[in-house]
Amino acid sequence: MHMAIELKVLGFDSVPLTGSDPYEVPAAKSAVISTISLVNTDTNFLTVIIYAVVGGVARRISELAIAIPAGAQALFQDVITLGAGDKVRITASVGGKLDAVAFGVERDE
Repeated sequence: MHMAIELKVLGFDSVPLTGSDPYEVPAAKSAVISTISLVNTDTNFLTVIIYAVVGGVARRISELAIAIPAGAQALFQDVITLGAGDKVRITASVGGKLDAVAFGVERDE
């Protein structure tokens, strides 16, 4: 039996200054994140850090501070594999001015 693979938006958020978990893998699922789109909606540059939260422990998976110019987009395209309950966490130097969208695939475990 073949299972269709559907690339889709897994999660999104406008990242507050306190940070955001725009995607958490649902119970009994695993996920592969193929791309995270980061769009700076501010009139000034901002910096971003991306983490994988596995088993409640956050580890940085991006460079220390991705600089995104005003009105620009950055794409994080390192493939991330996550299990049930794992998350993607994003922090930004300016709250409410970064739109983050995670794209990928979920599958049943």
